[in-house]
Amino acid sequence: VDIVDGPDTSVAKLILLLLADAISKSPESMDSVNIFLTGQIVDALYRPGTALNQLLDNLPIAIFVMLPVYALLLKLFYFRKRRYYVETLVFAIHLHTFAFLVFTVLLLLPEHSDHPAVTAIVSVISTGLTLSLAIYHYLALKRYFQEGGWTTLVKFSGLMIFYLLLLSPAALTMVVVFTLATV
Repeated sequence: VDIVDGPDTSVAKLILLLLADAISKSPESMDSVNIFLTGQIVDALYRPGTALNQLLDNLPIAIFVMLPVYALLLKLFYFRKRRYYVETLVFAIHLHTFAFLVFTVLLLLPEHSDHPAVTAIVSVISTGLTLSLAIYHYLALKRYFQEGGWTTLVKFSGLMIFYLLLLSPAALTMVVVFTLATV
């Protein structure tokens, strides 16, 4: 209701009106999955923070599910190294384990503090941990696949871009799957 009462230039209002128009043109297409997805879209437009929290809550599961895909990406990026897929998978598990350890420590840090000094320290620790994850990942790739610094940097950048592009839909899928499982 708040979205519909908003200004005519609101993107959320435009999306809701287009959605309502599509439903009115073919109401028979509204099966239970489409009804659920429509509700999720409305919730995301009305309370974007809730949708983002759902996505972040399911991100670790998506990362775990994407582990074999990341190993396949490694295999494709380093196809000349002639390593078996299982070796690459074990290496990917190693990298993901370190990432999960860093994410665990980040989750244990306080989000808000009344003391500016604590906030500054937490910010420095968070930045340091995030940088350590990227540096560790880069150095692990360089050492394991035994390539030069620039080649590793280019491949590391490409791997991260492809991985994040694949991880986003995986995380959204996890949100839908777990939300449907609880309905």
